[in-house]
Amino acid sequence: MSALAWTDEQRAAIQHAEGDLLLSAAAGSGKTAVLAERCFRLLSHPEHPCDPAAMLVVTFTEAAAAEMKKRIYLRVQRELIGGVTLLYPNGCTPEALHRLRLELDRAQISTLHSFCRRILLEHFESAGLDPGGQVMEEAEAQTLYLEMRKDALEDLYARGDADFLALVEACGESSVLEAVDRLAATWAATPHPAAWRQAVCEAYQSAAAAPDAHPWMQWQRTRVEEAVARLGREGRRLQAATHGLEEIIDRDLSFLAALGRACHERPWQEFVGLVRDGDKPTTFRAPKGADPAAKDRVHAWHKDILAALGAWRAGNRGYPLFTQEEMARDAADLLPRVHALFSTTLAVEERYTREKRRRRRLDFNDLERLAYRILVDESGAPTPVALEDRRRFEHVLVDESQDINPLQEAILAAVSRTGADDGAPKRFMVGDVKQSIYGFRQADCGIFLCKLRAFTAAASSRTPQDSGRQGRRADLSRNFRSRPEVLAAVNAVCEVWMGEATGCPPYDESARLHPAARYPDPPAGLKTFAGVPAALHLFETRVPEDATHPAEIEAQSVQREAAGVAERIAELLAAGWHVAHGDGYRPLRAGDVVILLRTAKNRARHFMEALLRRNIPVLGPEDPAGGFAFELSDFCALLTILDNPRQDIPLAAVLRSPLLRLSDESLLRLRAAHPSGDLWDALAPLMDCGSLLPRERLPSTIAPASSRTPEAQERRRLAEFLSDFARWRQRARQSPMSDLLLFLMRETGYLEYVTATDGGRHRRTNLLRLLEHARRFDDSGQSGLARFLEYLTTAEAGGQAVSLEDDGQSPDAVRIMTIHQSKGLEFPVVIVPDLTKKINFKDARRRIVAGSQPLLGLPVSQGAAGDFFPTLPLCMARNAVMLKTLEEELRLLYVAMTRAREHLILTLGVENLSDTLEKAVGRPLPAREVLLGSWEATRAMSDWLLPLLSPPAADCDAWPALAGAWRVERRRRPVRVLVGARPDRSPDHEEDFWKAILDGGAGKQPGRLRSPRVAAGFAALPRSRQDGRLRTQTSHDAGKRSGRIPPVAPSRAPARAPAFLSGPELSPTRRGTILHGVFQYWDRRAGPDDVEREAAPPTASGASLQPRGGRHRP
Repeated sequence: MSALAWTDEQRAAIQHAEGDLLLSAAAGSGKTAVLAERCFRLLSHPEHPCDPAAMLVVTFTEAAAAEMKKRIYLRVQRELIGGVTLLYPNGCTPEALHRLRLELDRAQISTLHSFCRRILLEHFESAGLDPGGQVMEEAEAQTLYLEMRKDALEDLYARGDADFLALVEACGESSVLEAVDRLAATWAATPHPAAWRQAVCEAYQSAAAAPDAHPWMQWQRTRVEEAVARLGREGRRLQAATHGLEEIIDRDLSFLAALGRACHERPWQEFVGLVRDGDKPTTFRAPKGADPAAKDRVHAWHKDILAALGAWRAGNRGYPLFTQEEMARDAADLLPRVHALFSTTLAVEERYTREKRRRRRLDFNDLERLAYRILVDESGAPTPVALEDRRRFEHVLVDESQDINPLQEAILAAVSRTGADDGAPKRFMVGDVKQSIYGFRQADCGIFLCKLRAFTAAASSRTPQDSGRQGRRADLSRNFRSRPEVLAAVNAVCEVWMGEATGCPPYDESARLHPAARYPDPPAGLKTFAGVPAALHLFETRVPEDATHPAEIEAQSVQREAAGVAERIAELLAAGWHVAHGDGYRPLRAGDVVILLRTAKNRARHFMEALLRRNIPVLGPEDPAGGFAFELSDFCALLTILDNPRQDIPLAAVLRSPLLRLSDESLLRLRAAHPSGDLWDALAPLMDCGSLLPRERLPSTIAPASSRTPEAQERRRLAEFLSDFARWRQRARQSPMSDLLLFLMRETGYLEYVTATDGGRHRRTNLLRLLEHARRFDDSGQSGLARFLEYLTTAEAGGQAVSLEDDGQSPDAVRIMTIHQSKGLEFPVVIVPDLTKKINFKDARRRIVAGSQPLLGLPVSQGAAGDFFPTLPLCMARNAVMLKTLEEELRLLYVAMTRAREHLILTLGVENLSDTLEKAVGRPLPAREVLLGSWEATRAMSDWLLPLLSPPAADCDAWPALAGAWRVERRRRPVRVLVGARPDRSPDHEEDFWKAILDGGAGKQPGRLRSPRVAAGFAALPRSRQDGRLRTQTSHDAGKRSGRIPPVAPSRAPARAPAFLSGPELSPTRRGTILHGVFQYWDRRAGPDDVEREAAPPTASGASLQPRGGRHRP
């Protein structure tokens, strides 16, 4: 955006002179350009230029910092070349601009972590640090933390710490470990963790000593009063808008009125008894001839009343009401456990900190914590170092300030001028509460929201004398990215759901997205997205009746929705659409389309498979053949067996991989010839005599016919591999990890192979990034393959997966990424699918729940079985975390929708299209206040979209215009979804294949395993379901005939789980692990009686699935 195109709002923000400024910038409003232009104007002011060293600019990422530096530098260049300055009439001299260009590197433009690191380097004596210490990568830090956590807990067990043992017995070890991790993360983002702990303990102490006036009791009463008032308002609206049901509504309104009076007038203990044992509303019976739509609305309201009463009654679900006596008793019982939990967390942190100091290492939390201690003393006052920085930094500019945590805010406040003795405050904060989506990193958008309210209130009461000291708020709401049709769709959703009740500022005129993007006029007859509303696609994704496992049902539903999305993308690419490009238009390409997912795990691969079946190129975070990119799967499996070759799954993965190209039939013969021991033991004969399959030990039916067969070629490849493998293992014990990986890539030629496959640039980048992980591991001072593999596992679990997103230079292909990855990006066509996926409330459903505010909830255990029951603080903590989760999910939906430039498509996969439309569209849309009453009942993002399809009810006033904002398309046509086995295997061949495995051992085979039902089940079971690490590949038969590594292709055979693997408690991954275990340990030489005994369920004496005789039996 050039200087000639600034809007009045942008120009005012750029020119703001005195006092703090909070810039609330909506999506696509040019906030980064405004921030860069303000930096340039401050540095090039003709009268009072800011020294580059006196400017502190804090960004969210290193990439954003580099981009900001580049923008400022190019702005200086453009001004030197001949740009026209309109903001300062006199302009800036060329000499000053040349000097600014040379001194620009003196400006502190970095992430907050980099800024904190500078503070520690300048004052390492104050922090007691070794100046030569290094900052650990997140994966290394997490690995070390888990090690120290394990050691700390072992010490507590060894000491027999009574409080710790009582805590573990009461809550369970896994729950305690989860709570320790969450508390450590919460305290790391808090300026005063000791005060946080003290506040929690004091709350429990006061609850036990004086429960009547405790805030916890008031929280209960407020929830009841608000619910009764909301239900009463909804009932009165229904009473005025419906006819023929007045008597039913009057009865329920009378019940609510009596309930409200009892809550307000009666003692709380008496009211709780009334709720638990009192009468319910009269059973709903609508009179004959009542209007069906009105009857449905009244019935739904009646059920809401019953649901509220059910949640208030004592039980293990919902938010039951507690008496003062119950609350005091629970608080007294739980206080020792709270102390024990805090002591355990502190012991883990102390152990972790001590080990970091011993290794001369810091983590990112240390950078902030130690910098804060240098800047702020124990009383909360700024130290001389902070005062010095205040004098140094005339301007402090913060980007993405909605995503900072309380500790980061305290650091920035310590180095920012306040207007007292250090000059006028000049803090410039840019952000958008609606785009705060990093709560899992302890970001607290409430900080920005509080400033927004405070600055707005200050503006209304400011005097001229205060203009230089009090902050000012400014809003940027004009969108320079998207077409008006996209913005209309976003506004239609946000006007309903965003507001104070959902953790956002009011979605008023200052928050609405106003179109300001200029698109060229298309030639006559050219098909563009001008005037095309955003689309809401409803796909019917009903799964077969034989699918019983919840995880399997969900997977098949996602597969069907993915097939519908792929079909829609194919239609878009074939329909002749054009998108804006420069001053004109060009045809829509696959690279213009992006699919944004809430989570990529176990989902992205279904969309990739669906697109590849339609020959649409695609790039994404996962490979369609397995859990992640096949090149990483292959290489990680190789590293695993180099560490320990006696691991059947990784070894089989390497044997089947392009590194060796061993066919499934050869694996069958290998195991049949050597039925006992590990798979590695089966390779011993080849290492001894150079023959993989000794002829005398093979069953005659599957012995090779001659030495000039593909099997003989495989034997030679195996012999060469095992010879190399011995050298590689020796090198692995002696070389750093980075040297080992580089050596293996060169020795095997695997890097060149993946480069030649489809998406080769992306796959090559993945391997090079894996190499970068190895370099970081070496730099951390660690060594050993086992530790490196653990490092990779920790990195992937912590969101630093080695499978990386597109680098921006990938070929023309549909991109699949998560919503978090798309933050800050924009695309011509955006598709947001999987919106019926259940929101993850795992953090709110844990046994021990900690809120960001000083709030900690634990359960009580009762009875011999040790059943857990909620307590009042646990209910409060769960409600707080649940509301925070919902608020962030709504902001995620906003971020996803605002990535679209030209066209936006949302898709919902529903099990029954007719029922969904009847429930959503058949009911009139209630008033916004009534609709917001269902906020806490939200279970998926689709709950925010489906109600908006209904026509407004008669009592619905001031409702936004929705009809023209969205185009709804319904697709009932069933979509055939093909996943699983390799394309060259027919079902008959697959059955023969598994039958050969079952018949591979000597002796009589159990009849149960040879039954057609089990054989058919195995024939339909996809290999990716058998084992998460063994990926589906193209035919190895073609590869072994040609001698070339076969390319990877998507699977095509239908997938159906065998019935014996169905169960409510087993995930697909778990079932695959069990399947592998069964075939590894089952004695295939035993008779039917032995098989029956093996398959029998564990007895009360405690039978286990361990092989007898101290050795694994196949």
